Amino acid sequence: MGDTRKVYIGFDGEFSGPFNVRKHYLIALGLVAVLEDGTEIGHLRVCMKPPTPEHVIDPHTRATYWERPGMPAVLEAFQREAVAPTDAMRRVVEFIDGYVRNYGLKNVHLVCDCTADATWLDHYLGEFAGAQSLICYGGEYTGWPLVADDFYQGITGTLGLWGMTDTMRVVYKIEDVPRATHDPEDDAREIVGVFVRVLRGRGAEISHMNKTRD
Repeated sequence: MGDTRKVYIGFDGEFSGPFNVRKHYLIALGLVAVLEDGTEIGHLRVCMKPPTPEHVIDPHTRATYWERPGMPAVLEAFQREAVAPTDAMRRVVEFIDGYVRNYGLKNVHLVCDCTADATWLDHYLGEFAGAQSLICYGGEYTGWPLVADDFYQGITGTLGLWGMTDTMRVVYKIEDVPRATHDPEDDAREIVGVFVRVLRGRGAEISHMNKTRD
């Protein structure tokens, strides 16, 4: 029998524009895997070429995001590392499936804090890796439960996840997790690091409530 501890895989993407599979594309994707106690057990960053010459950087996104101070150099670094989407997504599936094999399907969870990231990952998994598409947000990626949506909705009462990591930092006074840098691997590390600390905080709250009721 394999290891039965829970694994949380945070993911974050950088895009060429709003979700539009005919015009825009996923530039880079980062994933970071941790155990429940926050111990990091793996990480991956993949950078991707546009699927076709018609897939470009949206002018508004370039002006408001990729042309900010420091960001042109970041984009150039991603473009130097870029490989075909099929090659990149094969590595992503192998990365996640490795944890599924070692820890069991029910113990591996994907975590994000923005629905756009989930939408892009869903499309790229189906289009370039032949993986099962996400039927609805909060469903499953090839059997990997996507937990962030329902989890954070239970705290905030909202399905809007944009900025949820920053919100939870304030709510749970989390200072020991490195902050995002716009490298998707670093950003995924922040997302999942905050997530597991919120898990810990909620566990303490529930334990306290139960003791109060007794």
